[in-house]
Amino acid sequence: MGEVDTPLKPSRVMYAGLDAWTLIEGEVLNELGLRHTGSDRLTDSSAPVLSWIASEGITHLAVHFDVDVLDPKKFGPVLFNDPDAPPDAWADVPRGRLAPDQVVRLLHDVAAACDIVGLAIAEYMPWEAIEMRNLLRKLPLLAG
Repeated sequence: MGEVDTPLKPSRVMYAGLDAWTLIEGEVLNELGLRHTGSDRLTDSSAPVLSWIASEGITHLAVHFDVDVLDPKKFGPVLFNDPDAPPDAWADVPRGRLAPDQVVRLLHDVAAACDIVGLAIAEYMPWEAIEMRNLLRKLPLLAG
């Protein structure tokens, strides 16, 4: 606990849209008692997250938006859609199930309940942009 002056209480952390986790992630969730709610509870309602905000008295919130919470069939730029990966590359890694509109609704609802003071976006993989960059690098006019 000596790493930071004011450690964050585990009750002040919520994983929204988490449906499954690896063994190690499960151990951390259990050890720290981190709250989580699955995508099935967020499909039509933000209530689980809003209830957590109210119960903890949260007025300022930092959001870590891991795009892997999104269904890879509905949002392409995620790890699971790597065009160069073998078909079974991510077989044991849980995939997200939320649609982009559901995450947008959730974040709007959260912003109405408290101030979002930070937003980190993680795991965004712009596969088409990466492929285009690689293609352009091979062209004689742009090769350098």
